[in-house]
Amino acid sequence: MGWTSPADETYAHEGYALPLVDSREPDPIDGNTSWWVFDGKNGHPRATRLQAGCECGWRATATHEIDWDAGLDANEGDWEHPGGPYADWLRHVRAATGGAVPSDVEELLSTLGRRLGELSVERPLAALRIAGRLEKATDRAAIAAAVAARRQGATWEAVGSALGATRQAAFQRFSRHLTGTE
Repeated sequence: MGWTSPADETYAHEGYALPLVDSREPDPIDGNTSWWVFDGKNGHPRATRLQAGCECGWRATATHEIDWDAGLDANEGDWEHPGGPYADWLRHVRAATGGAVPSDVEELLSTLGRRLGELSVERPLAALRIAGRLEKATDRAAIAAAVAARRQGATWEAVGSALGATRQAAFQRFSRHLTGTE
């Protein structure tokens, strides 16, 4: 079993510390791809480095030397070893799932949409007043989120995708709010 992202994420990911033999992922040994079976014993190839990988097909660019004398846990990395394969995979998961809408917000949006639909028929001017307030609030939030995303290294393509827009549309809408970072 590998590392798993939280069950409440929209896109669940499972990651692994993958063995590298001669800078390549080796073929499984008796169906087993766990890095520790590539220990050079019993005629098995000996892995010299580890690379984080994910069931979604992602592979880290960074690799980590295996210190067979230090013990197994030291090589995978965890909260105590933030520079290991686990940390690489965790960054991937955070990037891959960072745009997922939390379930509580999904519920709020659904409730709000339903209520605005009702008000549009019953009290259309109240619905318009609410829509105007929402437009102002969401515009401010979008600017703040786009600025934060870019400062955290998100591409314009990722910003546009999160909004359901193109890279160019995102750049045109938000780039003026980024001073000194472009």
